[in-house]
Amino acid sequence: MRIKGFIVLRLLFIGALLLFCVSLVQSQAILQPEQDVVVVTFGGGEGWNVFAKYNITTVPAGEIIDSVFLTPYVVAVGDSWDGDVFLWNVNDQDWTEGDSCNHIYGLPTSDQVTQTSGFGTTTGWGRSTDLTDIFLVDYNAARTYCSIKIKDPDDMTSVPMPGSMPINAETLAVGNIIFNEHTIFYAREYPNAPPWLTVYYHSVGVDEALQKSRDVTMTLTPNPSKDQVRIRFSTDYWKTMGDLCIYDINGVRIREFTCHANNTAHTIIWDGRDEKNRLVPSGTYFCVATGEGYRTVEPVCIIR
Repeated sequence: MRIKGFIVLRLLFIGALLLFCVSLVQSQAILQPEQDVVVVTFGGGEGWNVFAKYNITTVPAGEIIDSVFLTPYVVAVGDSWDGDVFLWNVNDQDWTEGDSCNHIYGLPTSDQVTQTSGFGTTTGWGRSTDLTDIFLVDYNAARTYCSIKIKDPDDMTSVPMPGSMPINAETLAVGNIIFNEHTIFYAREYPNAPPWLTVYYHSVGVDEALQKSRDVTMTLTPNPSKDQVRIRFSTDYWKTMGDLCIYDINGVRIREFTCHANNTAHTIIWDGRDEKNRLVPSGTYFCVATGEGYRTVEPVCIIR
């Protein structure tokens, strides 16, 4: 009986340990905007302002939000663009792409986040500063959507033309077009590279020493790519054997790599093929690096 009781206790301990280890894995949601437009304003040039609305219900309720990033795919950069932007939470759930410029631009905003540099300064995938404060306005209130407004601080325009409608096309732009102070990136109408909103989170009760995605750097070159992609990532917190997985846009894992233990810098060459050595089709894929206490993801675009 003592042996049986010991085995039961051991099994219970192992089960609890497994549940605890599983809880330490950070999760992420990758959201595509349901609505996104450019509102053009005047009064010292021609200013372009982006509004994007995301359905946030795929992020489970009651989670701890670690970080939130906007990741646009930049296709053109003006010669005078300096990479600083204002971002706000748009305090409205009901606006649509069919509303007038005056209506959308006049919506109340809050929780301003200032990014002083680095927004859309080079072509390819970009990433904003952390937008957790903007996201939490709607997430904590259990709303369906989170809307974000983006404006160039150097753009003094503030008046839409009466009766004008927003621009709803395959690209979005921020900045003053006339003075070449702007950046242009793909909109949701471009299915392979919309402005994703990536939300990193973990469950309540998980050790707060959990390392966040901002502690990990990952670079993918070239991006986009026609064949091979060089994936390099590093972290000061890599203590165990880790994995790098490639997922398609539907969340299906198509390739997996194992990284060496106790090595804080990793470089992997992905040849654009799946586990069966078949070339993957054109589209957006996600590189997910998983190690001890963190998980980070970066998109890569394959163009055949």
